[in-house]
Amino acid sequence: MSLKLTHPLPARLSAVWLSVGKYTKPPSPTASLPALHSHATLLCDMFVRAWFHSSCPLQDEDQLVSCYAAAIKAAGRRLQLVVLDHVTSFPPAIMPVKRICDLCRGAGVPVLVDGAHAIGALPDLDVPSMGCEYYTTNLHKWMCAPKGAALLWVHPSKQASVHPLVVSHGHGLGFRAEFLWQGTSDFTPWLATTACITVMEALGPAEVAKYSHSLVKQATQLLQQAWSTKIAIGIAQNGNTAGMVAVQLPWPLRFSSTGSAAGSGSSNGIARGLTVSSVTVNGMSSDSSNVAGAATAVQHSSSRPPNAADAAALNKLLRDQHRIEVPVVCVGGMLWVRISAQIYNRLQDYQKLIDVILGMAVSA
Repeated sequence: MSLKLTHPLPARLSAVWLSVGKYTKPPSPTASLPALHSHATLLCDMFVRAWFHSSCPLQDEDQLVSCYAAAIKAAGRRLQLVVLDHVTSFPPAIMPVKRICDLCRGAGVPVLVDGAHAIGALPDLDVPSMGCEYYTTNLHKWMCAPKGAALLWVHPSKQASVHPLVVSHGHGLGFRAEFLWQGTSDFTPWLATTACITVMEALGPAEVAKYSHSLVKQATQLLQQAWSTKIAIGIAQNGNTAGMVAVQLPWPLRFSSTGSAAGSGSSNGIARGLTVSSVTVNGMSSDSSNVAGAATAVQHSSSRPPNAADAAALNKLLRDQHRIEVPVVCVGGMLWVRISAQIYNRLQDYQKLIDVILGMAVSA
């Protein structure tokens, strides 16, 4: 994100921030750095792992809201901020943002929504009606804008306390002026965004979403039939998607890879010195250390269950050797790929991924 916030909430030594939507520890720098500077405990309610061992809270909106209620109750009066994904990255799921914001408002807790996978994927997005205090998103994903373009919305009652990290020409002139001119930033992505909006409006946001959501469900069926796997995450009970679905990969797979994959789960420097707490939801702790790690000189064996090193190595192999860019993760003792669909994709685009995986599959 090119837009960053200074601490919109005053430091309080006993404060707790709730960050939900990640499936691994440590938490993302977006939440951990401000929490560290504010001496706040970051409460990571990562009930995503519980999905794989319980009655699927991400598929049940009422149960999902109950999970949030339990986390808010666990934090008590110390809870100072809730950070919420509008659409979770993995497993991909549309969160009931308005209901959660209503819940937080009843507890007197402000909400910051990360809409990175929402804008452009979900039609008729009306941020002010959600009830959150802060909404931020990049625009290079589903809006197809250049990297560096982003959006920040702050409720008018909170704008006076939000400032850019880079203090420049507009300092002291109000919310919009302070963010308008930050140092020597390249404004090209911002200027190009108007063209992206024009194209999306010409295509029709509802039609784009209808096409991509239908395509990703068709692709999911195609992958499952070819791989003989049964589990897919990201299609709600009412059939809605966010244009992304996590599909179970077959196992065992036979391949080898040497070197670390970029973006693999590992500790980051920001998390050092940060107090990170966890809660238990549906009997599952948020500790997910078994899904973190990178691959170095990995020889993948059929005699054991997959791990995060396998996921990182497979992700790197697909990118480097087959020019397939698709996230691969290991959660719940299984490997998953998160496929997505956009207006320029066709069903046959997914066949290459099918064929490459089938070429690695080891017969049981």
